[in-house]
Amino acid sequence: MKFNKYYFYTLIVVINIILSLIVLLNTEKVVNPEQCFINGGCIQVQNSIYSSIFGIPLVYLGIIGFSFILLGILFNKKAVDYLILIGGLFSIWLIYVQVFVLRTICKYCITIDILTIIMMAVVIRFFFWKKKNS
Repeated sequence: MKFNKYYFYTLIVVINIILSLIVLLNTEKVVNPEQCFINGGCIQVQNSIYSSIFGIPLVYLGIIGFSFILLGILFNKKAVDYLILIGGLFSIWLIYVQVFVLRTICKYCITIDILTIIMMAVVIRFFFWKKKNS
């Protein structure tokens, strides 16, 4: 059976959107943050100076970015790889911030970042595989 990277991307992006919505519900205090967060890591990450860019919370940017990837899968597959590469590089930076700067981890954020980096690895793998076999 042939591996279809777009089905894989769709699965990961849907999981990431669900996880992002969980973070959103917790940061907006729609649900009790204590139910989802262990050791306060997520609260510290979501309330840090790194939780927004130009005043826009990263959780909103994530949901928008993952939605663009889904739209790209439907309408412009060439753009998908670039969006995933940008997201993957940003995720590496976000993991660095959590681990080395904030020294605390949001389990949902780190899961989203790791899944995005896995998608980036698939993009890179297919890019080099195509070049090698051309």
